[in-house]
Amino acid sequence: MRKLLTAATVGIFLALGAGASQAQAGFRGLEFYPKVEHFNYKEYEHGKVVDKEDGNLKGFGVKLAECHKILIPIYVEFRAEFMTGDTDYDGAVIDLQTGKVTPYSSTTHNKIIYGEYFIGPQFQFGKEWKVTVIPGFDFAVRRWDRELDTYTEHYVWIAYGGGVKADVQKGKFHAGLKAYYQKAKNPKLYADFGDNGDETFDLGSTHTWGIQLRTGYDLSKRWTVFAEYEYRYTHIDSGPYEDLGGVPFHEPESKTRENMFSVGVALRF
Repeated sequence: MRKLLTAATVGIFLALGAGASQAQAGFRGLEFYPKVEHFNYKEYEHGKVVDKEDGNLKGFGVKLAECHKILIPIYVEFRAEFMTGDTDYDGAVIDLQTGKVTPYSSTTHNKIIYGEYFIGPQFQFGKEWKVTVIPGFDFAVRRWDRELDTYTEHYVWIAYGGGVKADVQKGKFHAGLKAYYQKAKNPKLYADFGDNGDETFDLGSTHTWGIQLRTGYDLSKRWTVFAEYEYRYTHIDSGPYEDLGGVPFHEPESKTRENMFSVGVALRF
């Protein structure tokens, strides 16, 4: 069925607004970065692909990072990102009166809003080669607006999970990664069918895995340039059947793969 929606290669790294390895107590950093991604989404019924989206999105992100010493250094990070763009849809439409399914292809306009909060203790080792490791908790919110012709769908959820950041610094150069897992709590699909009204559907169990690979170079004590690659994979189980105008309807299983690249600047203050 056709679905429209609203609300884890190597790249180049700077850890946490200026390099996690430099996140001493009292540290504060701010990043800004344009971002592009290849977006691939597929829905499945009984293991077979029934519709899909594929295309490129672009947008931007900001990140604020701080490190405070309580008993030990505690690292805190918040990032917010906005992506938009068109993807090629290949699937089908359903007649809400009869339930008839018709093959269909078109262009979908997408908007994605993503926010993430990460917090954890910071451990540092070494002098010439500075190594920083931060295990922590992840909290995220995601909204995907998927607009195509006669109706729009909005996928929305809040998620929680955990991850680990690691960074290595030698001189002015940084290299590092972050790996994370998130599980959504009560994920929803809000569908706007125009003259046919609005509906809300429960999604199945929703899980996200991601990895970031980054590197950066310090231009000065305050400024760093960086780039990053991030891969994010989200799996949504099939949702429960609900009555939609007398027609049984559910949100099928889906898999989303996002390959994202960004280049930006970071300021320490």
